[in-house]
Amino acid sequence: MERITLNRQEKGKLAELVARGLHRGPHELVEELVEEHVQERYRDLMSDRPVRITNADINSYRWFDVVPVSVPGDVGWRPDFSLKAEWKQQFGKHDLFEEWIRERNAPPVKLRTKRPRWRNGRFERTLVATFSVYYPVEVKSGDKKTLTDQQASAIPDVVNHVDHVHPLIATVETDELPHSYSMDIEEFSTSEWNRGGSSRYRS
Repeated sequence: MERITLNRQEKGKLAELVARGLHRGPHELVEELVEEHVQERYRDLMSDRPVRITNADINSYRWFDVVPVSVPGDVGWRPDFSLKAEWKQQFGKHDLFEEWIRERNAPPVKLRTKRPRWRNGRFERTLVATFSVYYPVEVKSGDKKTLTDQQASAIPDVVNHVDHVHPLIATVETDELPHSYSMDIEEFSTSEWNRGGSSRYRS
């Protein structure tokens, strides 16, 4: 059996796979951080509704999923992967939803109307609103963990100009594989990565 040494790029891809999740769903550490962030940031919009977190099938260049995401067109950052947090709210009337949504800075929403039900002597329609919040993830590994100049410019643009897209940085150490690995996940905006200068690194 031939022993093959992994190069830096291959180690990086391995770190991305670990951070993305070795099973079908997101890695539990990433999922926990996203759920905590959603519960804190969007508390007023949720009414104790459960949150569903999935890997987002998002076009990273055009930033379009089921609904458009308001990322400026000149942002060319392509994250290693993205997660989507979703929750649902129901409204008895369309006008109630419109009034409710005007009072809040709500994230992108997809609407559908349930089949009318006979209740209290009349048919009632229920509007179901599904809200979506996005978490693009950049994975860093190796001896020197750096953001490229392009990432260091684009990620703060997303943080500062897009309300409902929250970039995350995952730091992954894979040297102890296959027996173990370590990972730290943090929101870019509140981390040491978000400091002045075009080149940022953590060793």
